[in-house]
Amino acid sequence: MVHYGVPNAPRLGATVWSDDLQMLINMDGRLDAALVKRYNDLAAASLADLNEMKKAEITARPEIGEAFLIDSTPTERV
Repeated sequence: MVHYGVPNAPRLGATVWSDDLQMLINMDGRLDAALVKRYNDLAAASLADLNEMKKAEITARPEIGEAFLIDSTPTERV
């Protein structure tokens, strides 16, 4: 890691954003949590009327095979 010392670098003021914009920035975490909750509720509702066998079938992790594996074989560089 490299650190640069720049004593005369420009600095942001104490009030960079307007009050309204800062309020929106502060809401970011709550908005993310609300969105994730709604996605989870939607996913749960889509499985609500299914029996356990259908739920297992739909939620099983897919097997994508070797076509998507990254070849990590070392190669010689010239």
